[in-house]
Amino acid sequence: MPSSHIDDLQRRYAAMTQEQFASLKREDLTPIAQHAYNREVERRNSPEWQAEEARRKAEYERRLQAELKAPKDIGGWLVLPAIGLVLGPIISVVSLIAAMALFSDVEASGYGGIYQLELLVQLGLLAFLIYAAMRFFGKKSNAPSTIITLLIASLVASAGLLVIELSAGAEEFAIESGKQLVRDVIWAAIWIPYFRVSKRVKATFVN
Repeated sequence: MPSSHIDDLQRRYAAMTQEQFASLKREDLTPIAQHAYNREVERRNSPEWQAEEARRKAEYERRLQAELKAPKDIGGWLVLPAIGLVLGPIISVVSLIAAMALFSDVEASGYGGIYQLELLVQLGLLAFLIYAAMRFFGKKSNAPSTIITLLIASLVASAGLLVIELSAGAEEFAIESGKQLVRDVIWAAIWIPYFRVSKRVKATFVN
């Protein structure tokens, strides 16, 4: 019986995974292949091989868990809120500067108090937005809850301003607040569920 042929066959069997090797049927093999098969079975039943196999499986599991726990890059659908968190503060600052330039004209029309309230709300939301962006891009574990709180705060602020403006008869202000409220409701309906259940979110914000 050619020893080199048997050795070649056993090396081929040794390279197989446990599942692949177990799928072989001994009775379907040639006599030489059966001999190589028997030697490989004997090797795999040895305490040394089983200990090495257990070590390899443990190492694979450890690497897999480490990969799962490793923070993911900001990608997928998270790119959209990332863009908003970059552009949002810039747009808000420009809007606040433009709004403050109009304050004297608005005050002269008798709506100075409501206008001041709107400016204060926008300033507060801007500060919150910057804080949320820092949490987000730092991949902090509380970033999702911070974003959700920001969305709810913006929605509540728009609704509150709308009620106040309608009560004061400031219809032009109320129209703008109503439009903003609709936008806030849409954003909240999309992103709150996403930040609560997305696997990508759970894998990204772990710091």
